[in-house]
Amino acid sequence: MPAMQAKWDQIYGSKAVAAEACPRVLGEHAHLLPMHGRALDVACGMGGASIFLARHGLEVVAWDISPVAIARLRGFAAQHGLAIAAQMVDVTGVQMPEEAFDVIHVSRFLERGVCAALSRALRRDGLLFYQTFSLEALDTAHVKNPDYCLVRGELLGLFHELRPVVYREEALLGDTTQGLRNEVLFVAQKRSPAPAFFADWVRRVTDGDDPAALSRAIERYRRHLGRIEDRLGPLASGDAAARAKEWGLLENAEVVIVPDACAPTLQALVILKHPYLLPTDMPEAALRRLGDVVDAIANAFCQVTGASRCHCRVPHPNDCKTRRLHLFVAPDVSITDPAEKRNVWAEVSACIHAAIAAPLP
Repeated sequence: MPAMQAKWDQIYGSKAVAAEACPRVLGEHAHLLPMHGRALDVACGMGGASIFLARHGLEVVAWDISPVAIARLRGFAAQHGLAIAAQMVDVTGVQMPEEAFDVIHVSRFLERGVCAALSRALRRDGLLFYQTFSLEALDTAHVKNPDYCLVRGELLGLFHELRPVVYREEALLGDTTQGLRNEVLFVAQKRSPAPAFFADWVRRVTDGDDPAALSRAIERYRRHLGRIEDRLGPLASGDAAARAKEWGLLENAEVVIVPDACAPTLQALVILKHPYLLPTDMPEAALRRLGDVVDAIANAFCQVTGASRCHCRVPHPNDCKTRRLHLFVAPDVSITDPAEKRNVWAEVSACIHAAIAAPLP
């Protein structure tokens, strides 16, 4: 390692911190970044990516083998109040923490032996931003060592556990004076399981297991739902007359929750404030947050009633009486007495209030 350190110390010795430099993979896809969380910048060099990520609101851990680069990045971060923990680390020998980062960035660095560990270091729904050299490069490319260049499609294989979001490998195709040349660009996500209510809805509305089945269902039912009146709109938008008819209402910035005491047993009606027509119309982050709300309601019902489980149901589009996305959460117990329903709901609402009132991610 001393020889490698000396090499990079010499390279970085005459360089300043790259305060305004941003790797293409981040600059072109910054809209995919979370607004907060923890990021790892591997082989950070003079810190262009680390600074970009910190300015975006992330807490950054920056690793590089060069003490010179790390010292300069530390000084810059301290001077400008940036949340960057710059550390001298040889990534080939470090014990990578698992599920520790929401974002991992790597640019112009390739160590194939650590790719699996990088995948494991991502948290669920975390994003990998990777850009490095391609073996299929122009004669003018300044990096040609095959040990540090990707062969065609290799990056997809190295991170096969992740779901590709963006992949660019233009190689020598077309007009080589334009586009992305000499490098491969990759953004991928570590997927977490979809909320159970969404998986159940997909199972009920699709007509097959092929990849296009869900797309067909979305198109078919979106048109159908678009013609239905938005009967829950007034309640979701805060209409005083609509809310006066309800009791025990809870809400946060995205959902309204009311007890449905007219059902044979007590259940919670969850209404989206945004007028989504189908669960698949929802941005992925909103779908995950709705899953958290549903889990909080189910846990509260089980805790209060002693039920072993709760059922969560998104109505089938053919059964909908209102276009707005809504769902029901009901404990697997019978509660029919009106007074008992009110008492149970008072305890349930107290249990879930903190969960749904918490600031949104």
